Amino acid sequence: MYPFVMIFDRAVSMYTVCALSGLVFAFLLILILARVHKTSIEDCLYTLVFCVMGMGLGALLLNYITKLPAYIPVIHTLSKSTGLQGLIEGLRFFLMDVGFVFYGGLLGAIVTFFVYTKWMGFDTDKMLITMLPAIPLFAGFGRIGCFLIGCCYGKEATGVLEPVGIAFTNSPIAPNGIRLVPVALFEAGFDLMLTILLVSLSAKKAKGKKLLMLYLTLYAVFRFFAEFLRGDLVRGIWFGLSTSQWISILILIVVMASYISSVRVKKVHI
Repeated sequence: MYPFVMIFDRAVSMYTVCALSGLVFAFLLILILARVHKTSIEDCLYTLVFCVMGMGLGALLLNYITKLPAYIPVIHTLSKSTGLQGLIEGLRFFLMDVGFVFYGGLLGAIVTFFVYTKWMGFDTDKMLITMLPAIPLFAGFGRIGCFLIGCCYGKEATGVLEPVGIAFTNSPIAPNGIRLVPVALFEAGFDLMLTILLVSLSAKKAKGKKLLMLYLTLYAVFRFFAEFLRGDLVRGIWFGLSTSQWISILILIVVMASYISSVRVKKVHI
């Protein structure tokens, strides 16, 4: 594929290019929806900035949590080192292993959104229908970047999946020369469909929290099954399920509990 592109004589990861492009298009979509819903563009911009910071922190944190079993022996070894040298070695190890996990970024952005909008006294529901459709749009661009560089690659394409398999030739991450399931492209396509669905419902001024619950439900179900097609080894496998699958299950439980709670409240008011 095309893992890197030369910009001003520097090799830049295509994931970075796609992620930044996704951020730009996500912001443009927010501008369009802000005009439709008569939401303050300035409020959306500040909210977006804080959500991006929350997304980065959440994605980085979940990356470290996912790899925690591999860190324990290293931490044990470094703990035996004393003085400044041990501290430097520890910082160097963690900084060299920087990575981002989508679910961590998603949850980090959502938590930041609610904290910031509540703190600023914004109309949370109105902000949700304005900004939520931008999430799958941004994520879709990110998954295209994943495909181009070869991270988040799929299992070897065999059986009924063999015709859709794609072989990498110069990926620095995925195994080259083997036809793999393009799971990143599958998710990019799904994110595009989610974007269209959310924009359509947003234009009809659906309730923001219901829109969020719908997005989380659809993505959690898709991600749970898509994980079975993933081939990269650092998946945080616990009891046969990956970290992302356990998070998907947790999200579905929370959404279901929230729905049941809202139904009970309505019955009480009736």
